[in-house]
Amino acid sequence: MEVLYTGIVSFFKKDITMTATTYLWMIPVYGYAVVMDAFAGSLYPIPFFFRGVIWLIIIWSVEFVSGALIKKAAGKCPWDYSESKYSFYGLIRWDYAFNWYAVGLFFDFVRPYVDKFIKIR
Repeated sequence: MEVLYTGIVSFFKKDITMTATTYLWMIPVYGYAVVMDAFAGSLYPIPFFFRGVIWLIIIWSVEFVSGALIKKAAGKCPWDYSESKYSFYGLIRWDYAFNWYAVGLFFDFVRPYVDKFIKIR
């Protein structure tokens, strides 16, 4: 998803090669999705749109904590929102709330279908 997003953004910045980027530091961050997946089933009694708020809070928390840890270990965070007036310590952005809310609901919606397809449970 990150590579797709950065590729599309580069296209809108007039890069017709649609150069996309990610960082090796992101492997453990995205790996945390396995932990979140195990937690996801317990959210199903909660109404769908409220689960979006929970996912938003979880995503922001993971983004903030992992960003702070990477910044401490490497000296800088792969994403740096410091220039945005909507950033919180340069690690999360308040104006991305709807994006993360929608991403959380998207994965929440497709999770049962993916589980049936790959039969991991």
